[in-house]
Amino acid sequence: MRHLLLLRGRSGGLTNEQKALIENAYRQLADAVIGVNWVRVRYNCVARAQNMDALVEIDLDGPETLTAYLEHPLHLELVRESQPFLSAVVSFDYQQ
Repeated sequence: MRHLLLLRGRSGGLTNEQKALIENAYRQLADAVIGVNWVRVRYNCVARAQNMDALVEIDLDGPETLTAYLEHPLHLELVRESQPFLSAVVSFDYQQ
């Protein structure tokens, strides 16, 4: 199963500090949540008004892992810490 997130920063993109926070949080989540196989974080390279700033792709064992990930304290902390600088978060989940 894949869990995809598209993120948009509030003020014209994400700072290096914000990117580091996102990357570190997802690295920790990959280590902490059983069934999270890998995480990739990519950043947009084309500045257009309709574009998002980051893509997070997470490979999961299945729907149970998604629930464990969403409810994990590290994920809840990331949500709290990123709310001030993210204006939009869009998720998409699919089975391979």
